[in-house]
Amino acid sequence: MNCPVCHAEMVMDYKIKIENGMLFNLVTIKKGSDQKKIKAAFCPSCGKIELYADIPSGEKK
Repeated sequence: MNCPVCHAEMVMDYKIKIENGMLFNLVTIKKGSDQKKIKAAFCPSCGKIELYADIPSGEKK
């Protein structure tokens, strides 16, 4: 995945951690019974962070 700001290659598969609070081992988005794990991608060049959900290959359109 390329950074939308500077177009450098982003580093994938970061977990989301909340400091001075709870550590979320599983951050999800949910709609009805459909639930997806959330991950983060980080740009080492400009610091941009993008959130994304893994989509199994059977669900891609």
